[in-house]
Amino acid sequence: MRDQTLPVFLRGDRSYVQGTQIIARLAEQVAPEGSLLTQATFNQITANTVSWLAPGSGDADNLIGQVHFVKDDQEHVYRLRDSGVAAPRLDAPMDVQLNLVKAPTPLTGQYQYRFEAPGNLERLLNVLVQAVKALHERLAPGVHDVWFTGMRQFALPVQGQSGPFSGVIDIGLRRLARREHQYQSLVEVRVGEHGGQARLQGVFSFAFKSEQTIHVD
Repeated sequence: MRDQTLPVFLRGDRSYVQGTQIIARLAEQVAPEGSLLTQATFNQITANTVSWLAPGSGDADNLIGQVHFVKDDQEHVYRLRDSGVAAPRLDAPMDVQLNLVKAPTPLTGQYQYRFEAPGNLERLLNVLVQAVKALHERLAPGVHDVWFTGMRQFALPVQGQSGPFSGVIDIGLRRLARREHQYQSLVEVRVGEHGGQARLQGVFSFAFKSEQTIHVD
């Protein structure tokens, strides 16, 4: 039987395991060749290692989210479980290369990105998540605890591509909800070539906190 524990870690001084790590390690272990990553949701963050439950598994406790892969129009949904065992800490660079081109309104902007190394799912997810997170952190000086809670309506190839990859990320706000000092955002993300049409697009959701009221148009 396959080891159902994902080899994730705490990067640098982070207090939680990145969702992009969890998704990428899961894809390496379970996603069939030629799969697409279509959706992921996280209901909490964790500083522990994470295990997965195969489709059709019974009830389980300590669930923190789930990830959806599609192959030949068949969906495979894997649930994620907090193991309760502390994840190791590594000082491993993320190597995200982003250049903010414009940010005309709150939670709206355009980035350029580039990697000289061959692209893979984790690199692409890191670029997308860090781009959206950076826009959240620009909202106000008091914004904190910004974390990635999910993605949907995507069709990201699980397997990587050869050679350098680069492009443009366009981000637009769809909705921002507030409950006291806690916020939940929904943004549309489009990934395209320089000067070309979007080749990947979908929706990201983030949670963050701010004691200062955040206003967006």
